[in-house]
Amino acid sequence: MNKLIRIKEFYNSCTIIPLRHEANSYPVVERPHFVGVKIIIIHTMNTRSNKGFTLVEIMIVVVIIGLLAAMAIPAFQKVRQSSQDKAVLNNARQLSAASDQYFLENGVSTVLSTNLVGATNYVKAVNTVAGETYPTGYTQGITISITGVAGARTITYAP
Repeated sequence: MNKLIRIKEFYNSCTIIPLRHEANSYPVVERPHFVGVKIIIIHTMNTRSNKGFTLVEIMIVVVIIGLLAAMAIPAFQKVRQSSQDKAVLNNARQLSAASDQYFLENGVSTVLSTNLVGATNYVKAVNTVAGETYPTGYTQGITISITGVAGARTITYAP
């Protein structure tokens, strides 16, 4: 009797998917104890969904993202430093060209930056890109040194 109760519990916990009967084209819904009927019984008790990611998979993705960031951040800093240096060098080149023009027009060999930079002067404005400091005066044929680029570097420009 106990065996019959267990079989009945198993039968109630199953999903019955009927197959088509060979002689007819309509679905046959029969109980599995009939002889000669083909059915598929899928056990649905204690089934869980296996969708989603495991903790190990998520940890691997986090490690990969960390490695990519560790490689990208120094490269970004190098590109940033290089672009700052190029912008400062371009400003020095413009100031040097403006001072050369001033030397030719006025016949002098030194000039103050206030005579070069302004709305009506040779250079409209000097935009600092990394907190740098430009010299206040320029002498013909002397290199220009820009100090304090990003607080640490010095860039020189020889005209």
